[in-house]
Amino acid sequence: MNSIALEGAIRTRIISAATAVAISTQGVYSTIAPEGIEVKSGNDPLVVFELLSGLVDDNMIENGLVCQYRVNIYDHRGNGTTNAKPLYDAIIGNGTPDTPPTRGLHRWTATVSGMNISQARLIRVGYGHTGNILHYYLDFEVYAQEA
Repeated sequence: MNSIALEGAIRTRIISAATAVAISTQGVYSTIAPEGIEVKSGNDPLVVFELLSGLVDDNMIENGLVCQYRVNIYDHRGNGTTNAKPLYDAIIGNGTPDTPPTRGLHRWTATVSGMNISQARLIRVGYGHTGNILHYYLDFEVYAQEA
């Protein structure tokens, strides 16, 4: 199973969600932001996503992987919620049970060569702060199997 290819598809989708609502970011990074990126007043929000778990589902028919990803949005308290909340909503997306999303991750089906992938589903959300840094997070689950 190639979880790295799936991460690339997720990163691209997060970037397009931010673009769709015209929210600029300091970037969308997998696991860690590069040196020099800071969460401070006046800066755009920062998005970091990570693989929380990848549970292997290896049975007689197929090789599968149940992946849980966390999308973190960091912003400075001095910026208010002007950018972070619309970005949060855009990353969740606009899909409904009857209509696939045009942006965001919830109910989106990634396309990755050599893999069959289920719809991503939002399983957990939360927010908090440490000092002046606001932290929003969204957890998604995706099931992927070899095609």
